[in-house]
Amino acid sequence: MKTTNKLACLLLTGLPLIFSNSVLALNLPHREENVLDRAIIAQVYGTARYEKLRLADDFYQQGNLQAAARIQREVKPAFTRKVAPPARPFTNIEDLEPAAVVYWRNANEGMEQDLESKIFGSLELLTENYPDFIPGHLLLVDALLKYDRAEEAVAAIERASTIHPDQTDLLNKKLELLAAQDRYLEAAIAVLI
Repeated sequence: MKTTNKLACLLLTGLPLIFSNSVLALNLPHREENVLDRAIIAQVYGTARYEKLRLADDFYQQGNLQAAARIQREVKPAFTRKVAPPARPFTNIEDLEPAAVVYWRNANEGMEQDLESKIFGSLELLTENYPDFIPGHLLLVDALLKYDRAEEAVAAIERASTIHPDQTDLLNKKLELLAAQDRYLEAAIAVLI
């Protein structure tokens, strides 16, 4: 390896790197960024791990996916974090938890009494804590429109339709809202997405 490459590694990282013969024996082009990458990986993970990953990459590029996967499973740690499946959206009020029922009832009472704080306080808690309850989002949009807060209504329906893109109730409300604001292009795009 050239002295200039060692100097470049030292200057780019600010760290003195220890080079071993196994790192230098790799069959990659000898550009400064490749030398730097190989040296850092070798120093952090060890050269044996890096060589195995390189071998797995060679198998992958040759189309031997089974051999590549086998080697990667040996070298890489198992993926332990389990992700819960997304909750299903629902519209039945009887399926709500007791706290959510209170939010829903307060919001509807606020709509009847024209009390903005009662409406929006309850609906914000309902839609944040129970985002799978579709009527909560729809009532929030209706309440925002009632109080001439159209831009906030668009943001609320966007947020809801992002969480549940397959819900036709949300899509219909979004289209209705965008069309009422003469935003036909956005409405057309929303149908396509």
